[in-house]
Amino acid sequence: MKIALVRKEFNALHGGAERYAVNLANGLATLGHDVHIFCGKSEIKEKNNITVHKVPYLKTPSPLKNLSFSRNSSRLIAKESFDIVNGLAQIFPQDIYRVGDPLHINCLQAFSANPLKRAIKHLNPRHLALLYIEKNIFKKGNYKRIITNSRMSKAQVALYYNVPEEKISVVHNGVDLNKFNSDGKQGLRKSIRKNLGIKKDETVFLFAGNDFRRKGLKFAMQCAANLIKKGFKVKLLIAGRQKAEPYLRLVRKNGYADHILFLGPVEKIESVFCASDIFILPTFYDPFSNVCLEAMACGLPVITTRLNGAAEIIEDRVSGILVDSPWLLEEMITAASSVIENNSSGLKAMSEKAVLAARQNPVEKNIQKTEKVYMEVMKEKGA
Repeated sequence: MKIALVRKEFNALHGGAERYAVNLANGLATLGHDVHIFCGKSEIKEKNNITVHKVPYLKTPSPLKNLSFSRNSSRLIAKESFDIVNGLAQIFPQDIYRVGDPLHINCLQAFSANPLKRAIKHLNPRHLALLYIEKNIFKKGNYKRIITNSRMSKAQVALYYNVPEEKISVVHNGVDLNKFNSDGKQGLRKSIRKNLGIKKDETVFLFAGNDFRRKGLKFAMQCAANLIKKGFKVKLLIAGRQKAEPYLRLVRKNGYADHILFLGPVEKIESVFCASDIFILPTFYDPFSNVCLEAMACGLPVITTRLNGAAEIIEDRVSGILVDSPWLLEEMITAASSVIENNSSGLKAMSEKAVLAARQNPVEKNIQKTEKVYMEVMKEKGA
């Protein structure tokens, strides 16, 4: 098949969505498909079965950035003939749209409980532009199939945009098990912990994400602070590209500066996984946080919320800890305490179950299921 994949950036060293785009492109090319990437930036070089098309778009202001990328991508794609056009970013029309990023309409609902504040946000030019694109993506005739990476996300698409359930295919994210694994890394773990000043008896929590507010960093910090108050030897590592200063002020104010370490953006996050014991992401909303799956593959039990689609592959109190929302802090702290108290047995058992769960979701399985959806759409198109 001749396939067009569309996203602003293809980069395996950035967030989960950008890394997913790279894995999908490479995987489809390996299967023999003719893959064409439409993007603003890409770390993938042109090679057999992969062609890169650079999409010009306005970088500022924000509303025009999204609108211009959507329009210019569609214009470039229209110049050629493709069997499948798969949007990994917000464009329309297309054959298949993969809901990998948060639904913008749901983000506004999640962060604006007050109806007046929500109405004011809806008038913001950036939000208006994103809602306009999103509404058109799910407009009848602008898609043939929708792929979501969780059942939670499928339900939201059906709820907000009345997309028939039979038009939505759930394909969970996949993890590159060659890159993310727990095999033979004990020596690396010791050296990284030593470099970071982590003591042998400290339990290390890791938070990683590029949207500190939505992904619940404040609650991860409060969880760590409360565990320290209870007498546990805990250190919280924080990886991400967002500005740390507002959170650093909070740490200094409460006297936990020695226990919380901001790492900034980390290119090889797998090295930090092997230095950590538990991954924590008390998110307000994530369609499926891929970093949770990567952490599990490296042997880290995951603490997250049921507002994260990744919760669908985590067995509560077995391969991780699930709470209904970030606000249930006491429940999170109590569960984390019980795991740490049984560090030698409980944490090891959860680690082993996390690895087993991750191995059920290799990236190859994701690509095969995605290819199957492509085939179904081709059949619908009479090809």
